[in-house]
Amino acid sequence: MLFLLAGGCGHKTVLPPVAAGGDSVLPAQGQRHRLAVVRTAQALVGVPYRWGGSSPQQGFDCSGLVWWVMRHNGIAVPRMTDGQAQTGTAVAPAQAAAGDIAVFRIGYGGLHTAVISGSGTMVHSPKSGSTVREESYLSRYWLPRLVTVRRIFP
Repeated sequence: MLFLLAGGCGHKTVLPPVAAGGDSVLPAQGQRHRLAVVRTAQALVGVPYRWGGSSPQQGFDCSGLVWWVMRHNGIAVPRMTDGQAQTGTAVAPAQAAAGDIAVFRIGYGGLHTAVISGSGTMVHSPKSGSTVREESYLSRYWLPRLVTVRRIFP
């Protein structure tokens, strides 16, 4: 089964659904870089949501947050959700780790992206009127909407 997704922060793309899971331990290689990505994302908690925003000064939409955090740490990812949903390598949700990108299907087929920050948690910019926050992606709301987890670096 495939889903046609219209980007909440991006454009349409087609992705297969995935099963739920937890986190796994990663090799030491890259771990420091992953933690730097997470610290950068966590430092932005409280920055206002802004449609099309991609900096701490303007605010962030979901894909702008992911793009800025990765770029700030020297990692090139696409700016829009549809590109982020296809960048890097897909990993099973059970192998999701800090620094990976989580992609969710929301609303009317839109996409939402976030930076995985730890065991079952993510940092994201959820919606207008809100701010960047850290919360569980294993919640009753987010987990059923998880479409893919993308590994950007080893």
